[in-house]
Amino acid sequence: MDWRGQTIPLVPLEALMPLSPGALKLGVGQAGAIAPSSGVASVAIVVERPGRPLAIAVDQLLCEQEMVLKPFEAWVPLPPYLSGCTILASGEVVPVLKPEALSPPASLGLNRETTVTSLLPTA
Repeated sequence: MDWRGQTIPLVPLEALMPLSPGALKLGVGQAGAIAPSSGVASVAIVVERPGRPLAIAVDQLLCEQEMVLKPFEAWVPLPPYLSGCTILASGEVVPVLKPEALSPPASLGLNRETTVTSLLPTA
């Protein structure tokens, strides 16, 4: 994917999370999504990594908002890529991912340090 004048890897979120196929059942991208040449609409979240940024393709971007991160109880066993949850105005509890804990496929040769820098449609 082209981002700020450089080509960066575009990895599907499913490839970074140890879930079975179909475990994440989100709708196809709508908010700010465009259809790339493959015909599949997608949105990417770009994370900064030492040496090379990484774009994570997600199904949908609902909104961008400030939130209060609530930690999970210590006795609840959680995967390392969850940092907590937030409660939306609707009352829905939503898990919050920790980008630095997502494991990129070894074939990309990327380390695990990340900082979220932007949300953008893929092109």
